[in-house]
Amino acid sequence: MNNKFLISLLTSSMLEYLEESFKSVINQHQTDLEYDVLIMVNTLKKNYFQEVKEWLDKFTYSFSGKVFIEESESNGKPGKGHNSVLTYFKKHEEYDFILTFDGDDFIYPCALQNINNYLQYSPDILMLPFSDILNSQYSKTLGIPLREDIYLNFNNYSKTMVQTWKKHKLSPFDHHIQLVNTAGRLIFVSRKGIELNLHYDENMGLFDDVHIFLQVFEASVLKNDLNVFILFDYDILLYNRLNQDSVTVKLDKKIIDIQDENQHLVKSIQNKFYPIRDWDLGRLKYLTNRNCNESFTLTDKIHFSDKLIQQFNYKGNPFIQDVPINLYQIYALENNDDSLYREYEKRKIKYLTNLLFFHYNNEKDELLTFMNQFQNYKARTNIENFDICIFTEHKFLDDIRSIISPFSISVKIQILPDFHITNIFSYDISNYYAKFLYIHLKSLKENVFIWIENQLFEKDIRYFFYVLQNKGTIENRISKLLIEHVGNDLITIQDACLFFTCNIMTHKSLLLMKHFQSKNQHLSLKEILNLILIKNNMFQII
Repeated sequence: MNNKFLISLLTSSMLEYLEESFKSVINQHQTDLEYDVLIMVNTLKKNYFQEVKEWLDKFTYSFSGKVFIEESESNGKPGKGHNSVLTYFKKHEEYDFILTFDGDDFIYPCALQNINNYLQYSPDILMLPFSDILNSQYSKTLGIPLREDIYLNFNNYSKTMVQTWKKHKLSPFDHHIQLVNTAGRLIFVSRKGIELNLHYDENMGLFDDVHIFLQVFEASVLKNDLNVFILFDYDILLYNRLNQDSVTVKLDKKIIDIQDENQHLVKSIQNKFYPIRDWDLGRLKYLTNRNCNESFTLTDKIHFSDKLIQQFNYKGNPFIQDVPINLYQIYALENNDDSLYREYEKRKIKYLTNLLFFHYNNEKDELLTFMNQFQNYKARTNIENFDICIFTEHKFLDDIRSIISPFSISVKIQILPDFHITNIFSYDISNYYAKFLYIHLKSLKENVFIWIENQLFEKDIRYFFYVLQNKGTIENRISKLLIEHVGNDLITIQDACLFFTCNIMTHKSLLLMKHFQSKNQHLSLKEILNLILIKNNMFQII
């Protein structure tokens, strides 16, 4: 006879999140688990329980299990709702296990497959120490922007999960609660586990789960016949920090008084939990799952999240310009993750502007010509997809400002006397743009924006430089090499423009170009480009 599971979703508000949470539970990849779903409504909001009932009555879904809706008494704190779920499970002995989630969070499509794999260890309690996060801001950790105002923090490339957890999960016995992040979230309890009389703190506004973690930790130390595991699995839960009604957001907005929370915690753990006060998290048992579910890749995770957020009526503050996507692309390349690289590239093209840069060395007429070309391009296309950066010496600042002042165009100026194209990688600004266009002012003989407008930004330039060109014949020392690689219908590279994306491949080639040029002063920039780009298979004709 198969084990029977109950999966609970606790909700207090935000029906749109509950609907997607419910969908994530019933639309799992093929699994052998037999389960019903409990929606526990624990709220102070009038009529919310009725809203949930009416929604479910109208909602069309395909699911072989049963779905129950229950309402429990609320004091406005999450602990009381969590306890009502455990009480329901305790009373309904037809279920062998319960999986508990909040109704504004989501589980990945492979979550139950993964849980099923852990049953071989006869677990009584499983706790998650961390999860992926849907974030309303850029948190300066590995992830990917899903929109201009939503960031997905994922843990797929975390190589030191256990070590990081031990280091950052501080003891609530020794630290203020503001510094303590609950060391584990309860997600799985067996019939044997529920006999521990587990309970959340019903007086805590945010840290209600600290107490239950301490209970579980102590029981794992004292009871040898109890199978408690900390589950290092990043393909189960997607935590939602977009919910404006969540207790986490209320803490950020200081709706919850952190000092009151701390005083209550200190009082509630007084004279308790002596076996674990040394806070040796190494005494717990771990199950670690890294890249084991081939049916759900990181790209699948991103696509799942992309589709998920389309259902939300959420609008936050844009932060996309703060995300150094190019740095993350380099990380993807270093980890040989082509799919992740392409996901970053999609977001660069969709959300980021492009950087046009050049070196100014007293080319007044050329700079004036360029500014006129750029202003005409903007007026004609009404496109705001470029920032301009000028590298120059300090002595030219007044000249530059005089030339650009009549134009309603924002220009960044970087003081850099010894300029080379590779310098762009030395500036943090290079990490916040989609693509880069280098202009060689002295050789600028045609309107470069005609190329841009017609075709340039429609091309995939992952491993390639693009060089704007004029038709003609090649008469230089490397024509034979070019003929071998390009063919007889030749196009001569002019020195005017170099177009590239900022990744590790282009960076290495530009450094190689700089090194080669320093040892071959007799060769022009055009010839250096020909040699380096062709030799490294990074040349593409436009």
